[in-house]
Amino acid sequence: MARASGLLTGARPGFGNRISCSHRRTGLKKIIRWPWSTEAERIAARAELRGQPRDTSATRVRNRDQADGRPRGCLRAFGLARVNLRGQAHNGFLPGVRKSSR
Repeated sequence: MARASGLLTGARPGFGNRISCSHRRTGLKKIIRWPWSTEAERIAARAELRGQPRDTSATRVRNRDQADGRPRGCLRAFGLARVNLRGQAHNGFLPGVRKSSR
């Protein structure tokens, strides 16, 4: 069962600033990859990138079930975990979804 605090806020604490820092992160990564940037610029960009919070990285975001916050078995198309998807499909809450076997 998921913690109630994560369900009330809609996301884990600390992930709110991911969007605000995403432009800065992409700019720093471009400086690091750009072949014409100087070595000093690259070192400064790496240092600033390391100084940012880890939770601002997009790869740290976890897909969670919208119903109860389950982190595993979440299907992106529905936003539900497999357990809740099955239950809601059987109850008829998901139009167009049918059982695959008979």
